[in-house]
Amino acid sequence: MNYRYAYGGKYCYMLYSGKTYLENDRRSSAGGNKIIVFDWNGNYIRSYKTNVNIIQFCVDEEKNLIYATTRDDEGGFTITKFNL
Repeated sequence: MNYRYAYGGKYCYMLYSGKTYLENDRRSSAGGNKIIVFDWNGNYIRSYKTNVNIIQFCVDEEKNLIYATTRDDEGGFTITKFNL
């Protein structure tokens, strides 16, 4: 399975595509809709699932927000906020 675009702060946040390398035409994933959170000892903390495909993201742990690059309906890019 494919993890991509990890972000570190208090926790480690990893974008998960759910696709294997072969399922994605032998390319690394172009995004995913699930962010999995671990502590720095590798212990699972929680997961977040979105209704859109995230391309890249960052986390503001102080404001409890995820800022993500996503695609809009016209195929362009937009920034979307999600609450932690």
